[in-house]
Amino acid sequence: FYTIGGPFFWLLAFGLMRKHIRWHSAKVVPILAVLLANLLILVVFLYITKFLTGRYALVFGLMAATLVPFLVSSIIERNQGGKWEQLSTYFLILFFFYCLIDSYVSFGRSKDWLLDASSYVELQAEPDTQVLTNNHTIAYFSGRVENYDVIVRELKAQDVLDVAPGTIVALEMYYEMSLMVEQAPVKASLQLLQQFPSADQPQIAIYRRVN
Repeated sequence: FYTIGGPFFWLLAFGLMRKHIRWHSAKVVPILAVLLANLLILVVFLYITKFLTGRYALVFGLMAATLVPFLVSSIIERNQGGKWEQLSTYFLILFFFYCLIDSYVSFGRSKDWLLDASSYVELQAEPDTQVLTNNHTIAYFSGRVENYDVIVRELKAQDVLDVAPGTIVALEMYYEMSLMVEQAPVKASLQLLQQFPSADQPQIAIYRRVN
């Protein structure tokens, strides 16, 4: 749901229930084949590892999103010249207007804690203090990372061990990062400063590199 986004999810659900996708079966079948293959990968990965990474879910979401133009085309064709033509046109206009607004203003779960984490990093880091992070939002809004657009999401243990003592390390704590910080050399080199949004549900953990 959160990978593809709420609006596209419900539009796809509507299209499947009303069998709009079947109208373009010759074009849609290859996409569905890749989509189902990615879904199988997701299920197997989830079964083996007991967690789901955004990297694999993103591919599935992108393939699902490619079905949206076919759905829109089918809705327009099916209602053309009918009593629902005007209503379906208004619906599609409002739908994509909502998507436009939603791309700038989130109607989902609040992520104010990301801005709070960015502010915390900004306060903790002196002007000459290096900041290492795997989160683009923190890199940008903290104002402490010069090349914020080339952030590496999957940091390695050696990346942490290579930075100088005193460096602020702000990590988005998805599964791989949680494992990485528990490695003995990394754990011994980091001092936990703060967690966001809370210590019970840490999405972001901020550390200081120590000797």
